[in-house]
Amino acid sequence: MVDGSDVRQVGELLAGLVGRAREGEGPFFIESRLDRWPGNRGQFPQLIGGPYQLAWTWDPGTADARLQDWLADSDPVSLLCRSLVEEGALTREEIEEVDAIARREAEEAREFALSSPMPSPESAMDYIFAQGETR
Repeated sequence: MVDGSDVRQVGELLAGLVGRAREGEGPFFIESRLDRWPGNRGQFPQLIGGPYQLAWTWDPGTADARLQDWLADSDPVSLLCRSLVEEGALTREEIEEVDAIARREAEEAREFALSSPMPSPESAMDYIFAQGETR
């Protein structure tokens, strides 16, 4: 079992298992435990607090009250960002710059997808299964 809120622990486990799978071992099952996003409880998930704000990482108290404990103790993004700053690996400003780039790229991808023509029904099963030679 792996702590799903610990990005590094998950990454190390996956790197090891991918290497073993490439050597012919496997398949593998991974049990990951973490506290769910508070808005994903019940029958009708909702985006409580609005879109995720990286600023909540540094001050969870500014988020919706229903998110504060989760942001402080369980959010994989917040936990990793705070850890990187505490270790001196990145500054808060560098993390915020990466976040801005990722948001911009996601918005560009969204706009591209929405402006693209709908795929043909015949292509619905394309790229579902591996084709040709695999590693």
